[in-house]
Amino acid sequence: MKIRDVNNNVLVVDGASGPLTIGTIKKLQQILNLSIDGICGPQVLSGVKTIMEKPLCSINSSGDKTAIRYIQWRTGSAIDGIYGNETLRLVKQYQRSNKLVIDGIVGNGTWQSLLS
Repeated sequence: MKIRDVNNNVLVVDGASGPLTIGTIKKLQQILNLSIDGICGPQVLSGVKTIMEKPLCSINSSGDKTAIRYIQWRTGSAIDGIYGNETLRLVKQYQRSNKLVIDGIVGNGTWQSLLS
């Protein structure tokens, strides 16, 4: 999901919940507008599940605030959960930079790129 530790490194899967893992969970909680406690509880897991389902998101979207917040974070938009004009512009910029279809719609191709 491109969420890295405080040193911008990919986490190593080692089964331990050390300070880098906790910091990364806190970053995800911040992105998703959850209480920041560093615990990977049900709300965090639900947010990850929503994002991994790759819902179709566009200027007409209003129900997938969790997914939209992640899209906004990945594209550098203000994170408010609303797919407005700034998000649209930055999604198109992201699509252009990544040689994707430039339509402002976060569909399967754009999701694959955002999550890889």
